[in-house]
Amino acid sequence: MICPIQTIRDSDGLALSSRNKRLSVAQKKTAINLIIAIRALKEKIEKHFKESPSLLIEKNQLQKLRLQVLNSVLSNSSIKLDYFEIIEVENFSFVTNLYRNQHYRVLIAAYIGEVRLIDNTAINEIC
Repeated sequence: MICPIQTIRDSDGLALSSRNKRLSVAQKKTAINLIIAIRALKEKIEKHFKESPSLLIEKNQLQKLRLQVLNSVLSNSSIKLDYFEIIEVENFSFVTNLYRNQHYRVLIAAYIGEVRLIDNTAINEIC
């Protein structure tokens, strides 16, 4: 089993990375939307499982949650989205349905200017 370590972040939540040094102040403010997006999707998924007796979030519902985040957080034209996906931790496969007790990660990659940034967060952490 691989146990991830916590990402070191600045006070705004942006991951500390050598790539971030290549961003302007304005681009760093835009880049914060990436962590906001993955946290927002995580919160929507966790809220759904907390409020629903269902053990499953089906493809259509998951797509709806994803689109809500895409439309509200990632609509900035300065963000060129590469991917915004959820994988199953056990086998790193992309998912279409989510099950309550499975372990997942929300992944994002996007270009801010010429810099490609990546980030992720866990859903139902295992470690």
